[in-house]
Amino acid sequence: MKSTLSYLLGTFMLLALTGVDAKSQDPDKYGPILFMIIDKDLEKAVNKAEKYTKRKKTRKHPEPYILMSMAYYEISKDESMRDDYPRAFRDAIKYAYKGARYDKENEYLPNYSEYLTELKVEIMKEARFYYDEGTWRKSVTNAKYVTRIDPNDLGALLLKGVGEIKSRNEFQAEKTFEEATEIAKASSPSSFNSELLPFLRFGMMEFAQIMKERGEKEKAEPVLALGAETFPEDTEFQNFLAAF
Repeated sequence: MKSTLSYLLGTFMLLALTGVDAKSQDPDKYGPILFMIIDKDLEKAVNKAEKYTKRKKTRKHPEPYILMSMAYYEISKDESMRDDYPRAFRDAIKYAYKGARYDKENEYLPNYSEYLTELKVEIMKEARFYYDEGTWRKSVTNAKYVTRIDPNDLGALLLKGVGEIKSRNEFQAEKTFEEATEIAKASSPSSFNSELLPFLRFGMMEFAQIMKERGEKEKAEPVLALGAETFPEDTEFQNFLAAF
């Protein structure tokens, strides 16, 4: 996969040179912050973006928050900065969520889709680690982070729901599964990013298994129908369906 920063630089340059979608990205205002991130001037990028989040005209604009998230994410990968920024990864998540919250019409986040996918993958890795470890509440917390950034992430919703079942939060799990089922019914295989498919596959199978054990197999049918279309050549998944 191409470097996220290289991808964003290319996107930024295209917008700056052609004027395409100028509403979605302001090169004069936010471009310098992006270049700071690319140049690894990360603390300066955080400070610059943070100023926009405090100004009346831009405090509810999504992009400064996404750029803060990007800067913190890069900080979290730099071992030399971890002592000074022990919560950098959590801050990356927090500001991505704030950016998503302010982008009510989904006008701006698509320009940062590759970064947000990379961030979601890393969060889901943690969610899956804690799930496999049996630390259900931490798994739920991480899956919830993803759903805050992207409420339609079906894999995260399913993992959140099964984690809630295992941590005995049945009421919330029921709500989560209802939401996931509605999203599954409205989705198609083309809805999903390939980088997140392993988490979707795992969530579908765990959800279906739990429904089977509870004698509620019919509740898993919309999700499994989508899974059959999404993973048609996955032998293990198809065998799971056949035995369901």
